[in-house]
Amino acid sequence: MSLEELVEAFAQHTAAQTDAIFRGDAKTGNKHAKKRLAAFEKLRSHGDAGRDLLAVLFKHPRMDVRAMAAVYLLRHCTAEAQAVLVEISKGEGLAAFEASEALKRWEEGTWTLDPVEVAAGEGPTGQTIEPRRAPPADAEAFWNRPMKKAQLKKLPIEQLIEMTRTTSAERMRAIYAGKPKDGNRMFDLLVAIHKELRARGIEAQRQLLVLLNDPDLGTRCWTATAVMEFAPREGERVLADLARNADGLVGFSAEWALEEWKAGTLKPL
Repeated sequence: MSLEELVEAFAQHTAAQTDAIFRGDAKTGNKHAKKRLAAFEKLRSHGDAGRDLLAVLFKHPRMDVRAMAAVYLLRHCTAEAQAVLVEISKGEGLAAFEASEALKRWEEGTWTLDPVEVAAGEGPTGQTIEPRRAPPADAEAFWNRPMKKAQLKKLPIEQLIEMTRTTSAERMRAIYAGKPKDGNRMFDLLVAIHKELRARGIEAQRQLLVLLNDPDLGTRCWTATAVMEFAPREGERVLADLARNADGLVGFSAEWALEEWKAGTLKPL
């Protein structure tokens, strides 16, 4: 692929990842994230020429694409990338959240998407050193394998409800902490629990309604979205309240779920 084609692939997979996240399709989103990283690594292999060309995405019509390009280029063209991220962070939605988180990691010194490479050869004290490379997309430590369906079937309903409460709260905290891998693993577990409750019948599902009053906003948002298929009045009430009053990703997620529900495109978990 030419450099221009790699830049286009970066943009396409960024947009596709965002669309998958809004559909609640974490698996597809992860695939596009890995393909975006692969495109960046190929651009990076061409040195600053590849990085310079990626900067054309700072003017892309999609905000999420502009933000992602700026996130990857914070070291290479710091002032320009920061300007893009600061502007996007002033808005609302997922791109604004990602922009603000990227700026925070940059200021904290924990940003590692494109570190300076150290050439292989001899170090300052004569020792042989290997080239330093950028970390892989899944640099976070892997969580344990998700709980199997057979294990969920053995749990009482009360325990499934408690797992929903704790996992939905932890998932939102993981997302805010910039740990999407952890958040995706918890998403998969929550979906598996929801399917198990559905399989046990409407009375099992209705026990979720108690979580609509949970003090954790992430739990309320997840539960309200989940109950829309069998208790739309209760779910819509909570989502509307969160959309009006909750800040950040919770408020955005609630507003998106409401819009999808009104449009008839909200898919059951």
